[in-house]
Amino acid sequence: MTAFSACPNNQGGRLRTDPTALRQLTREVDHSHLWIENDKIIHVLATSHYARTFDLSGKLLSEVRLVPPDDSFALLQPFRVEGPVTERLIFGVFPLPGNLWLVRWVVVIDTVRRGYLAIHGIDGRPLTKATVTPKIAPVAVDHSGYVLFVGPPVDRPGGINIVRARVSVR
Repeated sequence: MTAFSACPNNQGGRLRTDPTALRQLTREVDHSHLWIENDKIIHVLATSHYARTFDLSGKLLSEVRLVPPDDSFALLQPFRVEGPVTERLIFGVFPLPGNLWLVRWVVVIDTVRRGYLAIHGIDGRPLTKATVTPKIAPVAVDHSGYVLFVGPPVDRPGGINIVRARVSVR
């Protein structure tokens, strides 16, 4: 991965002496996503919210910052959660037809985690409002552009549901 994503500047040994900087870099690496699709390598940095695309030789083709929807904090109000956002992570990114991204975000306030979905344009801006993640979560996009969701069934404890759905902006 270092051939495609160089380690940040060590700033004169700062990463060795500053536990906060090292912890932040470790979280970024631990939560990042990396996959190959259509002869491109896609690397998503979960904590800094960047999606980068490379060709198979490692040449950077594009880099975009995924911007969380403005209304995402309001999703926590029904749960009576107050306080500053401790962390906002990208928990999953799913390329959709038409150069769109379905992004599964997680907001953390203190110890409460709440997930939501949003569709983003190729420039990283949200095109939809934040939507609370249903009990089923997106896990993949098939060759036809349908999103596969997986989760527990309502009527059969211990089982699993797989739902295939078209996701689009209207």
